[in-house]
Amino acid sequence: MRSALAAARFAALALLLSACGEEPAASRDARLASAQPAAPVMSVPGTVEVLNGCGAPGAAERMRRHLTARGFDVLWSSNAEDANYARTMVAVRTPGWEGTNRLAAALKTDRVVVLLNRNSTVDATVFIGHDYQEIINGN
Repeated sequence: MRSALAAARFAALALLLSACGEEPAASRDARLASAQPAAPVMSVPGTVEVLNGCGAPGAAERMRRHLTARGFDVLWSSNAEDANYARTMVAVRTPGWEGTNRLAAALKTDRVVVLLNRNSTVDATVFIGHDYQEIINGN
């Protein structure tokens, strides 16, 4: 009799929790166990700087987060000297940098130029253009 009463109480509690938007622990544990783990982010060797070349407030920080989430080591983000970039472009500072293709793919751009700079402390500079929201939003 006690086990039937305990089962009824458990069922009532589960029903109450589901009505409140809560999920019983057993159901939650089963759901979590069957969930697929997220694919790990592969880090990209090398470093990148992000410069806001479109003039939109916060664009450099948003792009920094976008690239960091994709495995890039963004050393800093700031404003570019000019704010008239129509499209985002990549200036590779280290010729032959192995992250070039992945960076271009992450930015959905074919605008990649090699601008050797022996004084640069990064492998690539991203100049953010007016298309940055399309890149970040995945459009």
